[in-house]
Amino acid sequence: MEASINDPSCSAYFQKSYVFVHLTVLERGDLKKTDNPGADTMFVKYAGKNAGIPFFLLFDKKGNLLADSQIRKEGEGLDKPGQNMGCPSADDEVAAFVGILKKTSKITDVEAAAVTERFKKNNVH
Repeated sequence: MEASINDPSCSAYFQKSYVFVHLTVLERGDLKKTDNPGADTMFVKYAGKNAGIPFFLLFDKKGNLLADSQIRKEGEGLDKPGQNMGCPSADDEVAAFVGILKKTSKITDVEAAAVTERFKKNNVH
């Protein structure tokens, strides 16, 4: 996910539109010590303990949750569990991701096309 966001083809859009905070959670063994304090609580609160990673959350400036990485049926709110898209790569995941970007930023058609193209490169199937 991070490599896609930081790709030169679309990084300028992400940098002007969002503030990123990376949290480490669900590490195992010796890496468990790299988990951010409280990240597990936040993960369970917003994702549910059975969700996969990567997982992302988008908040407004006041801390209100705007979107997350779960794909839901049309019309369902953030209070309903969905299917975690992780790092979007499949057509439906990328479309859902770009839909989130359209709802939470002022993405142009050119930027949306660049994001779509870059994230589809993650699909190795």
